[in-house]
Amino acid sequence: VEMWLPPRIVQALHGHDIRTLADLTVRIPRRRRWWSAIDGLGVAGARHVEAFFAAHPVLTDRARALITATPSGVIVPWEQIRVPHEVDGSRGQFRAPQVACLLSASNDYEAIQSWLSLHESAATQRAYRKEAERLILWAIV
Repeated sequence: VEMWLPPRIVQALHGHDIRTLADLTVRIPRRRRWWSAIDGLGVAGARHVEAFFAAHPVLTDRARALITATPSGVIVPWEQIRVPHEVDGSRGQFRAPQVACLLSASNDYEAIQSWLSLHESAATQRAYRKEAERLILWAIV
């Protein structure tokens, strides 16, 4: 990325272990605010990266071709799921300060676990857990 992007953007990308265009291509999901999870990369920097990719479609295709397809991880039960820090909600835009929170949760998974524990009926917990699991997986995949 050093050869293609300004130093300020490169520094922010390196802070998130993004060192190649292939890495960057993988990290940019098809969302409007893909850059918000990368500290030091604001709107202007993100637009610069997007403009670069738009101006070099062949290079982008070649970078994507270098990405090795890795088999998906092992399927694990909800209790053992480990959400990547970039998308776990711990640094979410709408997260209240910890002192103002009623739940002692530092990320979305812990918040859902705390919320599920409030329901006494096992059937209710099962039904709510299934829907909460779908929601969190939909949000991060």
